Amino acid sequence: MIPLWKLKRELMRPLSQLRSVTAVPFDRLAKWRHDRNFHAAVRITIGAQGAGTKFAILLIYQPKGLAKSTLLTCRHLVDQGYAVLVVSNATLTDAGRADLAPVTWRIVERRNIGYDFGGYRDGLRVLAEAGADVRALAIVNDSIWWPLRANDTALQQIEALGVDMSGMIMRPPGKYRKRRSNDAPHLQSYFFWFGPKALKSEAFATFWRDYPLSSLKYNAIRQGELQLTRMMLAAGLSVTPLFHLTDLLDGLAQKDAAYLRKSLHYAAFRDPAMAQTAKALELATDAGTQWRAAVFDLFMQMIKTSEFHLALRYPSFDMLGVNFLKKSAAEPKNSMHHVGRSNYLLAVTNGDLPPPMPEVMAEIEERHRLGAVAVGR
Repeated sequence: MIPLWKLKRELMRPLSQLRSVTAVPFDRLAKWRHDRNFHAAVRITIGAQGAGTKFAILLIYQPKGLAKSTLLTCRHLVDQGYAVLVVSNATLTDAGRADLAPVTWRIVERRNIGYDFGGYRDGLRVLAEAGADVRALAIVNDSIWWPLRANDTALQQIEALGVDMSGMIMRPPGKYRKRRSNDAPHLQSYFFWFGPKALKSEAFATFWRDYPLSSLKYNAIRQGELQLTRMMLAAGLSVTPLFHLTDLLDGLAQKDAAYLRKSLHYAAFRDPAMAQTAKALELATDAGTQWRAAVFDLFMQMIKTSEFHLALRYPSFDMLGVNFLKKSAAEPKNSMHHVGRSNYLLAVTNGDLPPPMPEVMAEIEERHRLGAVAVGR
């Protein structure tokens, strides 16, 4: 039997594709108007931080009030040597602006046109018009809590990779995940990092110049998130994520039965049948070769239908050092994000994962209680 969520997705696909085609001329007109009226349409506030050669564009959409975690993210970026350009896709309060100013280089307020990529694009325009000497650029949005804990080294690790473009997670191509709409690997858009070669490349300039500034989510994903990685790869630039599925699987292969049981205990599932199988494997008394084979077979089934860091959150955090938590715009109680967050909180409560910073923990718990009506997204 086809799961209801999958049936709904497949039924909506043709409608989304039709809307994406008809929206193109309207997107182009909206982009032309926005670019023509840019300085009248945006508000720019100068922050207290100076500029070096490393910059970060932090995109936020928090119409219900500035989240404390946003200030922690800004401070972390500053501590890592990045001048922070906050782009808000909603008007900030005077208090929010005052809170951000000490930990930012610039603050840009704009209409929520073009979603995150529209904000990223405007941030790049502000950098260019300011004559910024950008040699490293992080682009982050507030659809994740990052960092969860202090002393995060993700940026240091990414810089040490020696690649042209990086991020947290590379989403596999459609043949692996069996999703036709995802026909190429791509870095997920909540976190990008670009080195000097990428920033100077024609592919980078062309992508942002031609991006249609679509406010239709279907187009924003396909012409933004999917297209950016595709163009950088096609230009011969090196692109690799910080966290790899192969590292997770290789690490799990070395773990004993107790660790695998714990990974099953805190796992999140789309399919109730998988959850039942996981429970049976967790409680099985025989943990021999056949049991391990069954566990890894289930792991492979899980990651074909979900992100590995969400489905297998405990080992992703514990072994790989993943230090971010994804938010979601729509969170029914049976969604992967809700179940995965519930299990993360349980692991923290049980002492199996270290707790996040208190301010972040409070927001996660609030989000878990209230869903998308909580502070922030």
